[in-house]
Amino acid sequence: MIIHLKLGIHKFLLTILCLILVAGCARFSQYELEDVEKQRLKFKNGDEKALWLLSDIYKDNSQSYEVRLAALRALSESRHPLIIFDIQSSVKKSSLVELGLMKEAIQMLVSYKEITSIDSLIEALYTTEQKTL
Repeated sequence: MIIHLKLGIHKFLLTILCLILVAGCARFSQYELEDVEKQRLKFKNGDEKALWLLSDIYKDNSQSYEVRLAALRALSESRHPLIIFDIQSSVKKSSLVELGLMKEAIQMLVSYKEITSIDSLIEALYTTEQKTL
């Protein structure tokens, strides 16, 4: 009886250890330009999940500049209110460190001609000024 109990605990601990190792070794996902294009096409075909993935890629600072810029350009084809709000928020907070991304996001908001974007642009100017002082 005692031997079976010890063997059961041993198997349980070994299983837990294996799960931790597998989870810890999971590859961090880096997206490629091709992945962004695939998601853009999926969105064009009506897959709304692709739109949210593009938004996540755009906001992820660990992605490369080119991939984030491509995701932003793909998002510019959407006029989804929540996507516009996401972009307004990132501009408002000046969370886009790369000047090219900030410029592209601002141009996108201006092209939408949304009155609510004006507040985001003004807040971005103020936040940028505060960061530089």
